[in-house]
Amino acid sequence: MKLDYIKKIDVNFVKQPDLKISKIKKKNNKYIFSIKNIGTASAKKNYLGISAQKDFLSKKKLIKKVKFPLIKAGKSKNVEVSLKSKYKKYTKIATVDYKNQVNEVSKLDNSRYF
Repeated sequence: MKLDYIKKIDVNFVKQPDLKISKIKKKNNKYIFSIKNIGTASAKKNYLGISAQKDFLSKKKLIKKVKFPLIKAGKSKNVEVSLKSKYKKYTKIATVDYKNQVNEVSKLDNSRYF
């Protein structure tokens, strides 16, 4: 078999945002969440959802949602959240895009326990 020609294939990747919580700092009963867009496109304004869970077997309960602005590709935004002291001993989960509205590269890095 002889190769007479070579086919050219063009590949274009779709630019998509990808949000992740890169840092969590605690200051008294306030938490500062650093949300980073590690994708290749801007992420529209969205919500950070905070859920609490008394123990591993109990159901998660949404206790707070905070709106955050558009985040350009490669950039970060800090979001400050204050929580009631009754949740101090609970396991808390922070989730960016908790309503699942952003079409992201990966949703696996959207949540973090703290």
